[in-house]
Amino acid sequence: MVRIRSVFSSSKKLALESSLGFLAASATDVHPSLKTPAPTPIDLNTKLCVFDPHVFIVHPGQSVRFLNVGSEPHSANFGIIQNNLIGLAVVGGWLFPFPHGERTPTPIECNIHPWMKAHMLLFDLPCSGLSDEKGVLKIEKLPASMPITFKIWHEKMDKSIDQVTFNEKPVDWPRGNVQWTLQPGMNDLGIVKISPNEFKTK
Repeated sequence: MVRIRSVFSSSKKLALESSLGFLAASATDVHPSLKTPAPTPIDLNTKLCVFDPHVFIVHPGQSVRFLNVGSEPHSANFGIIQNNLIGLAVVGGWLFPFPHGERTPTPIECNIHPWMKAHMLLFDLPCSGLSDEKGVLKIEKLPASMPITFKIWHEKMDKSIDQVTFNEKPVDWPRGNVQWTLQPGMNDLGIVKISPNEFKTK
């Protein structure tokens, strides 16, 4: 398992409202338990005109269940390419399957309420993770003793996060990519700090 803690030096508010994502982009030696998607769908709620969660992970073959406990109608428009899905008004509960992975994070928007935005991470490789409210990110069941390229992503990043401070040292992660070779067991990689220059100004 890999563990890393992210710190957003721009503001505490950004850290609390946002999630940092890591994808083990070259981990093709997938653990057998990850080859079959979970049968439980991911719930995406539209309560109080906010998508909750606003960033979430879905594996190919999994479904997303839309919930709307209120009477206000919503549209859920997905910026997808590989899956055949159209935006629908959410007035009750809808279950949508996603059989294929997408190459990039999928934006979700509501045309009725333009402030409602979310992102779905739907990749062919199941080795990915999101940071929690404390900035801690974990990815389990990764292959050991082989180089793995990780790609960093943040919903508010400006193009890609290329420069970070990793364990108090400035480093370049070209196009948000970094390579590590993990050891069996827990790999606590330390702390990555991200400058406000890496994020959109608006």
